[in-house]
Amino acid sequence: MNKLFVATASAAALLLAASAAAAQPSGYVGASYADSNDADAHAWGVEGAAVFPAGPVQVQVDAAGSETKVKGFSNDKAFVGTGHVFYRNDKWAAGAFVSGADQGFYAYGGEGALYLDRVTLSAAVGALRDESEGGVGNLGTAIGVGGKVFVTDNFSLGANYTSLDPKGSGGTLDFWGLAGEYRFDKAPVSVSLGYQRNDDLDVDAWSIGARWHFGTGSLKEQDRKGASMGAGSILSLF
Repeated sequence: MNKLFVATASAAALLLAASAAAAQPSGYVGASYADSNDADAHAWGVEGAAVFPAGPVQVQVDAAGSETKVKGFSNDKAFVGTGHVFYRNDKWAAGAFVSGADQGFYAYGGEGALYLDRVTLSAAVGALRDESEGGVGNLGTAIGVGGKVFVTDNFSLGANYTSLDPKGSGGTLDFWGLAGEYRFDKAPVSVSLGYQRNDDLDVDAWSIGARWHFGTGSLKEQDRKGASMGAGSILSLF
């Protein structure tokens, strides 16, 4: 695990300790399964996120682990951790993030969201680096945008687009996807269905997932007041 990620995790722990006394955290834990017939790959994952409000400035931490099986290869295990510091009000949010992965990848950048009546628009831009053994250092930049419509407070439909510009490649890798999530009215549990596509590599994947939520009463409340920054780390591309 690279030194930057260890330092980031330590700094986040100090921030969390200071902010935990200010307000009760909210967030979720979950599990997912993804399948790609094009790449003959299957992935199982677990995830969790929590936000710690400290007035208008908030701290969020995310963690995700996965195991991927590609036919003809051994299973690949991965872990990604992300820390966010941001300002949020009823209309918008803006902040910065740092992500680290155990393979030696990390990313840093800015992110934000715009809150309309039943629509949330989000965007993020980040620089990617490969500090693994024999890594190439600067990998390039990634820009992501997303939109989510709340049909009801507990049913959302969304779309996302990410463009990765690898250093020296002279081109981009473009990813897009669709997702839906439903939270049960009488239980803090949600289920989701997602689809991701990369036209350049001619690969797509379907995913299903479930989450247990704490500290919020609906999907819309979590989106506006809970652990909702940086949904889908750009490091998940690796």
